[in-house]
Amino acid sequence: ETLRSGSGVLDVGGEPGFLAAALLERGVSVTVVDPSWQKTGKSKVQSQLQKFQDAPQGPKLVTLAAIFDEAFVEANKELVDGVSAIVSLYGDQATAPCLHFAARHGVPCAVMPCNECVRFYP
Repeated sequence: ETLRSGSGVLDVGGEPGFLAAALLERGVSVTVVDPSWQKTGKSKVQSQLQKFQDAPQGPKLVTLAAIFDEAFVEANKELVDGVSAIVSLYGDQATAPCLHFAARHGVPCAVMPCNECVRFYP
């Protein structure tokens, strides 16, 4: 129920949308922020997500091809202020910004850093 509050979950680095699809299927709205959104060719999951973007009711899906960092947070205050949680699975460079955002705003956070990108660990 917590995840359904506010504007839903902020999924950072969420390409190709596996987590977003799982959350949406469970009635949780999701905003995916990933600079490589729709650039990897993994269209099967994204075609599953299309039904949520086109639905007039139910959980909402917002996708933004952008880098999640301090500048993004500053430019998108209205979007980020209402999130119920922030999640980043293999977010690489977004690991530290996600943790900083969650700590500063008191938002639940789940981060799984990429095991191949240890230089980005905070």
